Amino acid sequence: MKTRTGKDARSVIAAICFLFLLALVRPAFGQSGGGFTINLSVVPGGGGASTSATFHVEGSIGQHLADSSTGGNYSLDGGFWNAASPCLTLARMYQSFPASGGAGSINLSGLSACGWTAVSNNPSFITINSGSSGGGDGVVQFSVAANAGTSIRNGTITVAGQIFTVHQGIDFLDVPVNHLFYTEIGKLSARGVTLGCGNGNFCPNDPVTREQMAAFIIRATGVFDPPTPPGQRFTDVPPENVFYNFIDRLAELQITLGCTPDHLMYCPSDPVKREQMAAFILRGLGEFNPPAPASQRFGDVPPQNVFYNFIDRLAVVQITLGCTPDHLLYCPNDSVTRAQMAAFLVRAFRL
Repeated sequence: MKTRTGKDARSVIAAICFLFLLALVRPAFGQSGGGFTINLSVVPGGGGASTSATFHVEGSIGQHLADSSTGGNYSLDGGFWNAASPCLTLARMYQSFPASGGAGSINLSGLSACGWTAVSNNPSFITINSGSSGGGDGVVQFSVAANAGTSIRNGTITVAGQIFTVHQGIDFLDVPVNHLFYTEIGKLSARGVTLGCGNGNFCPNDPVTREQMAAFIIRATGVFDPPTPPGQRFTDVPPENVFYNFIDRLAELQITLGCTPDHLMYCPSDPVKREQMAAFILRGLGEFNPPAPASQRFGDVPPQNVFYNFIDRLAVVQITLGCTPDHLLYCPNDSVTRAQMAAFLVRAFRL
């Protein structure tokens, strides 16, 4: 009788371990059936002893997954089902509202055989007005009551077994309901991107400083507590600066290089210009090299402007329409107010 070598034993162990792992991951991939077998063949070597073994592990269902090893002379062919797709999908998973509340909707799409229900998990301020049940494509209409409190609040609606989140902001004393950017400022508050400027105010007409811009951008990306850097990056941003971590994170992500050619300073107290804002926002969205436009869009932004591509791209994606009613100018050197920044951020990051 031929005996197995250490290499054979290692191959057997590898195959058994692979099958054990398949058993573990099978539920995670939604596999509902199918068999796996090990077919073992011993290849005779010189001198009448086995010098190698070939194993083939086959899965009879699903996607093909292969592996091989020349050291152990074995191959692994596994089968897995794709993760099951939900019967129904929601067009979006959240909606933000200012403190005044308002009406919202949830669009569903799916097979007509897929029944669904919609239930408010916070009926004290979220009410389902229509579309509480249905099958296949449909629309859930709901309303959000006014938030008279001083804290933002979040609620949910369970639709077809999925969670839709409602974010609602607070009112600021200096932003009346008829303010041009009332809704955008409220949504910015709802998502925790701004806490205001103190004493219950938002200071909508104040210019946004570069240090504030860092916090706005980083929070808009969903990061509210950026890590403390190992060392001071900019000479004019000491660890005592309340925005220290945000500014460093902005640099770490290559959204800013600072305000000087040597990249040693950030100029945290300088107001953000509209041309700078274009670059800040697009880089925050992950677009670092926007395409050159076919022609000049704004009369005051010539191709020689270092932010030319960024500004045009901001207009292409409908984040800005310019600074004049006829949309012919952009006012690149104007400082961005806090109210304007709220609108830019809500549009850009879909808050």
